[in-house]
Amino acid sequence: MSRKSLQREIDEEVSAYQKRIRELNTRRNTYADISMLPQDLLADIFLLVQANSQLKNWHQITHVSQQWRGTAISTPILWTEPPTRHHDYTILMLERSKTANLNIFLGSQISTATLSSILSQIGRVQTLKISLTTRALIDVCGRLIASGHMLSERLEALDIEHSSQWHGTTVDWTFLSALIRQSSSLRSIRLSLVTFDWQMLAPSNLASLHLIQIGLIEKISGKTLLDTLGKMPCLQHLAFDLDDLLLPQDPPYTREADKIALLHLQSLDATDYKRPHIPYLLSHLLLPKLNSLKIATFRVRDGQGYSSDSLAAITATIANGDFRVSGGLLVERNHLRISAFGEVFVDIRLPRATNDYEIRCTQQLLRQIAPCFRGLVQVTLVIPLNSDELVQIFGNMHRLRAVTMYGYGTLISALTGALAHCSDHANSPQGARAFSSLDTIGWNDVYWGEVDSGVVTNFCNVLLQRSNHAAAIKTVYCPDNLQRLHQEKQVLLIGSH
Repeated sequence: MSRKSLQREIDEEVSAYQKRIRELNTRRNTYADISMLPQDLLADIFLLVQANSQLKNWHQITHVSQQWRGTAISTPILWTEPPTRHHDYTILMLERSKTANLNIFLGSQISTATLSSILSQIGRVQTLKISLTTRALIDVCGRLIASGHMLSERLEALDIEHSSQWHGTTVDWTFLSALIRQSSSLRSIRLSLVTFDWQMLAPSNLASLHLIQIGLIEKISGKTLLDTLGKMPCLQHLAFDLDDLLLPQDPPYTREADKIALLHLQSLDATDYKRPHIPYLLSHLLLPKLNSLKIATFRVRDGQGYSSDSLAAITATIANGDFRVSGGLLVERNHLRISAFGEVFVDIRLPRATNDYEIRCTQQLLRQIAPCFRGLVQVTLVIPLNSDELVQIFGNMHRLRAVTMYGYGTLISALTGALAHCSDHANSPQGARAFSSLDTIGWNDVYWGEVDSGVVTNFCNVLLQRSNHAAAIKTVYCPDNLQRLHQEKQVLLIGSH
C-alpha cells in the first residue's frame, strides 16, 4: 500500500473519531443546566448572539445539544440571511426560514442556481442589496419581469449598486421603476451608479434616501426637488449630489417658495460641485430634528465663495436643528467639522475662492455657528483669528478643555491676549478669566526660534498669571520645538520667586 493511501486511511479514521467526539459532546451537553432553559428564552438568546456577535460560525450552536439544535432549527428568523456565495447553505437556510422575511445580498459570486432559488422566494424579501455588473443587473431584472415576480409588498430596504472595476465609471444601466412601484412598504432606497426615473420616488413612508453618483433619465428643477421632498413626511436620512439631479441651466433662485417641513429628518448629506443650490435648498427646508449636517461644495469656475445670505442659511439650519454635541471642532480654510466619539455631526466644505475670501467666509461662518455648540471640549484652529475673535467665539465655552493651533504665528499673540481677558459673561463671577476650563494648549508647525522674544515672554507671563488665578494651563505641547519656550518659562519662574 502506498504512503498516500495509508494517509487517506488514517484521515478517514481521524474523521470518524472526530464525528464520534462531537456526538458524545452533544449528548453530554444535553444534561447541562443551560439545556434546561425554556425554548422561547433560548431562542431569544440565540437571536441576541446572532445580532451582536462578530462570530461568523454562530450557526454551530446547532451542534451543542439536541435541545439547542431543535430550538435553533425551529426558529425561522435565525435563518433569514443566507450566504448567497454558498449554494447548499443558501438552500438550507431558505428551507429553515420557512415563511419569515428574508435579507438578501446578490453579489458577483452568486451562481445561476442560487439566483434562481432566491428569485423563487422574492415575495419574502424584506431587504435587498444588489451589487452586480451591467450584464448581471439586466439578467436579474429581466428574469424578475419574465417570471411575473415584482419586488414584494414586504420589501422595506432596497440597495442597488452598479459594480465596476473602474472607479467613477459612467452610469450605463437604467433601473426599471416598475420593479418597485407596488412596494408601498419601502422605507429605504439607496442607489449608486445607476440611472432611474425620478418619478418612481413615490413611497410616502420613505425614511431613508441615498443617491450616490446616479443619473436621472430626465433632470429636475429645484422646485420639483422640494415638491418631492414635501411628499416624504417620514424621511429621516437624506444624501444626494445636487449636480446629479438638477438641470444645469437651472438659474439661481430669486422667487419665493413655500418652506417644506421635514419634521423627522435627522441627517442631511448634500454635495454640489458646480452651482450654489445648497443654500437655496436649506433656506426652504424646516428641519427641527436635524442632528447631522454634511455639506460639500466647490465652485471652481468663477472662483467666488458663498455670500452672507448663503452662510446665514447654513447657520439657520444648524441653529434650528437638534445639535446637542459636546465634542471637538476643527476649523480649516473652507472647512468646519464637529465630531465626537468618532462620529461626525457637522462637516461643511465651503466653495473655493481667493485665499483671503475663503478665510473671511470661514471666519464668518465660525462666528455664526459657534453659539450653537457651547458644549465643545476641544478646538483645533488652522485659520488666523485675533484675540477679540477668540474671546468672542470661544471665551465663554465653559467645557472647553483643549485648544490646538496650527501654523499662523499671529495666533500666539492672539491667544496670549485672549487668555489674559477677564470674562464679562453675565453668569461669570467678577474677575473670572475667559476660557475658565482650558487646561491644554497645543502648537503645531510653530517654530519658536523664529518668534519674537517679546511674544514668547508675554505668552509665558500669561501662563503664570492664570496659574496665580486658579486657572492654570497644565499642559503646553509643541511637537516641533519647545526648547525655547521651556527656557523662557524657567527664567520667568525663577524671577517670580
